[in-house]
Amino acid sequence: MLRSCLISILALCLASPGLLAQQEQVEVDWQTGSAVDRQLQQPLTASWKEIPLRQMLQNLGRSQRVAIFLDRRIDPGQPIQFEAKGESMAVTLDRLTGKLELGYCLVDSTIYIGPKEITGKLATVAEVLHQFLAQLPDPWNKQAGKRVAMRWELLATPRLLVTRQLEQAGFELAMPDSIPHDLWASQDLPPMPLAHRLAILLAGFDKAFTVAGDPPRMSLLPMPEKVKLQKVYKKAVSTQNFQRIREFFPDLAVKRTATEVTAVGSQEDHRQLARLLRGEQVTSTRPGPVNKRYMLKVEMTPIQQIIEAIARQDGLEIDVDEESKKRWEKLIDLDALDVTREKLLEMALTPAKLMGRVEGKKLIIRAADE
Repeated sequence: MLRSCLISILALCLASPGLLAQQEQVEVDWQTGSAVDRQLQQPLTASWKEIPLRQMLQNLGRSQRVAIFLDRRIDPGQPIQFEAKGESMAVTLDRLTGKLELGYCLVDSTIYIGPKEITGKLATVAEVLHQFLAQLPDPWNKQAGKRVAMRWELLATPRLLVTRQLEQAGFELAMPDSIPHDLWASQDLPPMPLAHRLAILLAGFDKAFTVAGDPPRMSLLPMPEKVKLQKVYKKAVSTQNFQRIREFFPDLAVKRTATEVTAVGSQEDHRQLARLLRGEQVTSTRPGPVNKRYMLKVEMTPIQQIIEAIARQDGLEIDVDEESKKRWEKLIDLDALDVTREKLLEMALTPAKLMGRVEGKKLIIRAADE
C-alpha cells in the first residue's frame, strides 16, 4: 500500500512540471508594509523566455524581495515569454496578468495572482476578517494579530497548513475535512496576521471563514460575493482636500469630522487613501471613460524624477534636449489629484518653463520659450 502511494505521488509530480519547477527554497528577507508599495513603483527591466509561470514569478518575487503567491487553479507550468522594459513592477504585473487573463491584488505584504473574480475582492475580505478577529476577547485577538511568516515544503497539504496556522494562535479547526485535499509546491511568505494568512490559503477554494467559542473554532464559509471595508483615519482634512478625495475615490463612501476621516470601500482604495493622508509619494492611475487619471504627491523632488515616473508608468520613451535637461533638475512640490496626463505634465513642467507632449510612444520635453 505504501509503495502504491509513493508511486502515485511520483506520477503526479512527473505529470505536473510546474509543481517541481522550484524546490530548493532560498531564504529571502521579504519587504513588508509600505516598503512593498514603494517597491511596486520601482522600475523593472527583465526578460523571461519559455519559462514555467511559477518559476518566473519566483524569480521576479525574489529579485524584488516581494512575495508572490499563485492561486492553485492556475497552471503553474504554462510557458511564459515576457519582457519588462523599465516600467514599474506594478505595471509589469498589470501587463503580465492581463496577458494571462488573470488579476492580482496585495494581501498585506503578499502579491496574490489568480482569477479576476477572486483578486478583485480578496484583499478586502482579508482586511474585514482581520478586523473581525481583532474584536475577539483577550488573548485571542492578540494571538490573531501576531505577524507570523509561512514556509512549507513540497507536497504540503492546505488542510495541514491551515491547521498549523490555527494551532500556533491557539485556535481550533472545526470539520478539517471541509478543506479539500491537495498537494502544493513549496512556498515562503513574509510575516502576516492570522486573517491574511488564512485568506491566502483558502482563496483557491473560494472560501472564507468565521470563528466562535472559547477557544475559538474556525468554520469555513463561502467567499462573499460583495464586501466592503470601513476604516477611520485620525487626520484633519480641509474642505477642499476632502472634496478632491471624494472625486478621486468615487467608489469610497467618505465622511469627515474636524479630526478624522471615515471611509467605506475596497482595501485597494483604502491603501491608496492611507498613503495619501500620510503624505507619502503616491503615483496611481485609475481608468476613466476616455483617459487615465493620475494622482501624485511629492515634496522637493526633481522634475526629472517625476517625468521619468510618468514615462515608466505609461511605457513611454523620453525625448529631452540638453537645454531642458538643465531645467528639469529644479526641485518642486506637487500635489495632483485625479488629473489627466496632460494636466500632470503641465503642473510638473511649468515651474521650470518647460512643456511636454506625447507623440506615439515618445514623451517629448522642450523649453516653453523655444
